[in-house]
Amino acid sequence: MDLQEFDKELLEQQDESMELATFDSFTFESLLTENALPYLTYRVFQQYNFFETYFIEIEVLINFVREVHQAYFKDNPYHNIVHIIDSMQGLYFMLTHGNFKKYLKKHDIFAGFVACLIQDFEHPGYTNQFVVRTKHPLAIRYSDQSVLENHHLAAGFQVLFMTPKCNIMENMPYND
Repeated sequence: MDLQEFDKELLEQQDESMELATFDSFTFESLLTENALPYLTYRVFQQYNFFETYFIEIEVLINFVREVHQAYFKDNPYHNIVHIIDSMQGLYFMLTHGNFKKYLKKHDIFAGFVACLIQDFEHPGYTNQFVVRTKHPLAIRYSDQSVLENHHLAAGFQVLFMTPKCNIMENMPYND
């Protein structure tokens, strides 16, 4: 389903809910389904003017977010797409209503939202301890050190930098 097919009133209600501490990520995801994360990310990037500041093409952002979405397993009871939506909105809410935004530069805020997107990328649903004790291939790859965290970052960056039309940083100026 394309976002253009959604009821404009429904989208406006969801935009308003993003501003609230009572934001319900489960409802948001159930209403917008596979479009929930792309829509939320688009709205956040629009609010912070990331498209213009970092020369991000909307198509590239949507491609990246859709690739990210596929890496969150539905059968994972916690580290799933609802958790990522909740994290994105939580950071958005804290930046909008909190007092610490004044200590951050624009690229710090951008990095925070990208981190929200890939924080649990391809999370298998196990703890680091379990992964290490069972000698999972990830534990071997990362020498038993912060195994899942290293994997989330490396796999997320793999999509960001190696998947065609997914590099939202490709046009980012170096002097910012």
